[in-house]
Amino acid sequence: MSTRFIPGPARPDTLARRMERGGKRLLSGWLAACVRPAPLDPSYLRHASVRRLVVIRQHNQLGDMVCALPALHALRRAWPAAHLIFVASPLSEPLMSGHPDIDELLVFRKQEAWRPWKLAAFLRRLRSPRPDATVVLSTVSFSTTSALLAWATGAPMRVGGSSLPFGSHLSRAIFHLELPPGPTGVHETQHHLAPMRALGFVTPETQPRLNVAPAALEDARRRLNELAPGTGPLVLAHVGAGKSPNIWPAEQFAAVLEALQSTDGARIVLIEGPSDAAAVNEVAARLRQAGRWRAPLPETVAALAAADLVVSNDTGIAHVAGAVGVPLVVVFGPTDAARWSPPGAHVHVVQSPTGSIADVEVASVLDATRAALRMRQAVARDTQTLRDPG
Repeated sequence: MSTRFIPGPARPDTLARRMERGGKRLLSGWLAACVRPAPLDPSYLRHASVRRLVVIRQHNQLGDMVCALPALHALRRAWPAAHLIFVASPLSEPLMSGHPDIDELLVFRKQEAWRPWKLAAFLRRLRSPRPDATVVLSTVSFSTTSALLAWATGAPMRVGGSSLPFGSHLSRAIFHLELPPGPTGVHETQHHLAPMRALGFVTPETQPRLNVAPAALEDARRRLNELAPGTGPLVLAHVGAGKSPNIWPAEQFAAVLEALQSTDGARIVLIEGPSDAAAVNEVAARLRQAGRWRAPLPETVAALAAADLVVSNDTGIAHVAGAVGVPLVVVFGPTDAARWSPPGAHVHVVQSPTGSIADVEVASVLDATRAALRMRQAVARDTQTLRDPG
């Protein structure tokens, strides 16, 4: 079975992109050659008084951001009194806005870095007042942009992953303390948490969690009931994905949803993101009836939490659904589910035996959906028993 990680589409190789890469190479080379910050002992970091903390995770991958939430919580727990400023990407902004571990959210838009007045305004917010510590959360690669932002904070304690495995000495010039690399062959949440543990931080929370306000949940339920009226289980399906190898063929996805309609009385709502229209159209054309949910990400998070079951391709929305705790079935093709599936007992994974998502069998996914629905029903019965023991 193939376990390759299939990257998303590369950014277009435009003149601006080439200039960005060239500028970062020049600045990185100068820093690596001229700057060596004093090393920082992990025990000093753990016991330091941190009143203002900057945490940087400005990558544009939604699922990766969800996987990093337990590491963010570990930093929040380490310095509970600190004013925590989180630097996010535009894609993660609606997900992280109002997150309980964050006091202030800054959004870094790369295109604005080419407008000096915009960049200067962003850096002023980042540095004023100067933070006591800056931490760059680790990713599957080394981010030059994140490292340069950490340097720009001017914090006397800067922490981040090593660039040496990626052929660069920039981390030695930026960070007072380089995070040890995470282990290979483990789930991505554990990959994020391992450096925190190596530094001595307590990491009690290993499950990514996203909370939904009761009012938002109630509004989502009302809207979903309008889209799919009835009394059967409410099933939300995310049939698109950002990477084409992760999209299960429409006829197979529709066969599962149609079976749930016919034999389980399920009410089907298809989640449609900005680039999902074609996939949603293909599946919707094969179903007798299905609602279509189009809404901003915060409202979609609430809709996921309101569902009885979510069925999804391997994509960012699956990680969001896993983090709100809804019973979830995820269809995996080429990506290694052991590393990248949303964690938790409420998550059921169906991995392609060949690495091609087209080879995932309808019967396997249907069995997983029914197992997840039985789990939901058992939880509902237990909850009702607690409320009404007589």
